[in-house]
Amino acid sequence: MPRFLVTAGLLAGVFSGSAAIGFGLLCLLFKAGLLGGIGILFYRGLILALLAAIATGLLMAALIARLRRPGLQLRDAAAAAIVSFSLNVAFLVVVPVTVDRSISVFLLGRLASTGASAYTADEVRRMFVDGYVGEQRQIERRLDEQLASGNIERVGERYRISAQGLAFIRTAQAAAWLFDTDTRLVAPQPASNPPPAR
Repeated sequence: MPRFLVTAGLLAGVFSGSAAIGFGLLCLLFKAGLLGGIGILFYRGLILALLAAIATGLLMAALIARLRRPGLQLRDAAAAAIVSFSLNVAFLVVVPVTVDRSISVFLLGRLASTGASAYTADEVRRMFVDGYVGEQRQIERRLDEQLASGNIERVGERYRISAQGLAFIRTAQAAAWLFDTDTRLVAPQPASNPPPAR
């Protein structure tokens, strides 16, 4: 068999193995409750994905050093760690963060809990307001998260966007334009309940 095919096969094994090991480590770290004090799932996930990638890179480096096969080098372990981190972050954003934050997932969960019952759009709207906004206090949760992230700031009992938050919105507007998403969430809107003049 040609040497380049052997090397390609070894590299494919290293990268696919690192993806599997990194994902397994990420799941274990989450289930172990590591960094449970970080209340924002995405931030916690990023740190855990980084830790899983470092561990994966070290394991791959040890494996490559032990195998001593032509075509495999220690830099391949670093590349494997980057592959692991990238795939774990992609998974984190697409699955756990969506499950944790999505209004659609909330509505599907509520509809699933009622079995085969059917609801009008107004009933589903009330279900959302009463459950998501009321019972689960998701607005307060979002305010706490944005305060912790630095995107808003508190002024007495009120909240306002920070310079960092404005920069984020400009980036979100550019992304909405680039990828043709619904711009209503990021477009400037007249205040529905403006604060009193001071």
